[in-house]
Amino acid sequence: MNEQTFATTIAFIPWNWRRTNRGTVATFQQHSEKLSVCVHGCDHTGGEFATRSTDQLDTKLKTAKYRMDSLFERTGLHHDQVMVFPQGAFSPEVGVALKGNGFVAAVNTEVASANHDSNETTIADLWSVATLRYGGFPIFTRRYITHGIENFAFDGLLGKPCFVVGHHELFRDHGSKLSEFLEKLNSLKWNLRWRTLGNAVCRNYSIQRRDGTIKVRMFAEQLIIENIEAVPREITVLKKEADIFAVKGVTVNQETVDYESASGCLQFIVNIPSGGTAEIRCTYHEKVNPSTSSEPLSYKLKVATRRYLSEFRDNYVSRNDFLHRTAAVAKRLLK
Repeated sequence: MNEQTFATTIAFIPWNWRRTNRGTVATFQQHSEKLSVCVHGCDHTGGEFATRSTDQLDTKLKTAKYRMDSLFERTGLHHDQVMVFPQGAFSPEVGVALKGNGFVAAVNTEVASANHDSNETTIADLWSVATLRYGGFPIFTRRYITHGIENFAFDGLLGKPCFVVGHHELFRDHGSKLSEFLEKLNSLKWNLRWRTLGNAVCRNYSIQRRDGTIKVRMFAEQLIIENIEAVPREITVLKKEADIFAVKGVTVNQETVDYESASGCLQFIVNIPSGGTAEIRCTYHEKVNPSTSSEPLSYKLKVATRRYLSEFRDNYVSRNDFLHRTAAVAKRLLK
């Protein structure tokens, strides 16, 4: 990261909160400007966020939050309030559930919900900074290096953030392929600034200047915006929100501000002094979930088995070319 000037966020599975190495945590804390963790599902079971049951979604998210909070209490390691869906699968209802549980955004490769009969994604959504189709919750897109440098460059022209995704096999040969690709990215003629995932999504917005007024469109549930000009600025912030009754409040630098709803958007005024920064946060009413019984032992054993087998794959199979090719062939044969 120091040589190539990039930042890394690990998609951390909350189930593993008790199993974190303190030396690794110390590395993250010492390099917090370049290293962070975000939330990767809950148990990381197949399609756990593709369910259309709002109760199940809420329960999974509350469990994930509890585990990530426990990780902080145990180690002092903060996490980005950003969700990465296991296997990329999500349901149309997940956006509202994520809002109510304090998440600021999701980042995903898939752009359509797993329930194809309820796919609402349009071409216009794909050209936007983030997809807001599902409950008005922002889903940012990411790409693998195999998608090609030209697709990353096109995203840059659209104003979309540059999120590169990879799994353990990307770091074979000391990450030589990743290093080569990042050299190409950094050589493009664009204003590329590397940040951790949570920091990056909270600094994405679109801006419109007309007749002396400035309108900023907010995407994530949190926005950090700086005024680098020599004079104070008054801006009007717009955020898509169809359900005004779900909104608990809006704060700017932790101070509550008034807002109104017009044409399906929240709208409010923010004043930023010269050289100042405004940290804007929209919060939502949390669903009161009835107490549920613990998962059965059979489920817990299945999850634990899946996690340990995945670790074996990541630590050994993915790092060995022969084992990786053999596993890929076996997977195709099983299909």
